[in-house]
Amino acid sequence: LEDTVANGGNVLLVGTKRQAQDIVREAASATNMPFCVDRWLGGTLTNYETVKKSIAKYKKYQQMDTAGELGKFSRKEESAIRREMARMQRNFAGIVDMGDLPSAMFVVDVSHEAIAVAEADRCGIPAVALVDTNSDPTTVKFPIPGNDDAVKSIRIIVDTVVAAIQSGLAQRASR
Repeated sequence: LEDTVANGGNVLLVGTKRQAQDIVREAASATNMPFCVDRWLGGTLTNYETVKKSIAKYKKYQQMDTAGELGKFSRKEESAIRREMARMQRNFAGIVDMGDLPSAMFVVDVSHEAIAVAEADRCGIPAVALVDTNSDPTTVKFPIPGNDDAVKSIRIIVDTVVAAIQSGLAQRASR
């Protein structure tokens, strides 16, 4: 991960389990990396062009909201747009500024995030993952054995990953 970030890549942090959501969100904000904590949308990586269009639509809605243009619509249209914006906020919150496919992916639970891992594999994106005894370590390129249910265990591994990413960012800045 350190080398990937140092060479200009970005790491998508994925952890939709209840135990991992806050930890992954904090890690992403500390490293300024894209993340997914609410729900993995199928096709986020394999169908990224379509997801990009939806993100552009979400950004357009946000821009209209800040400019006050939503008030020009009827109440029914405005509330429908606001509902759609709330749904998009949940789905796209961490990947709005991703720009392009990530260079690597960090996953907290392989069996819980099986679709995300499969998509990364299909797209040729190397996955680093916290793998418990109930999961198959061969599905990811770089498995990290550990408990993916305990908050303390997740925090220790994620802190190590954050340190590696920050070290890579420091190397990138010095180059």
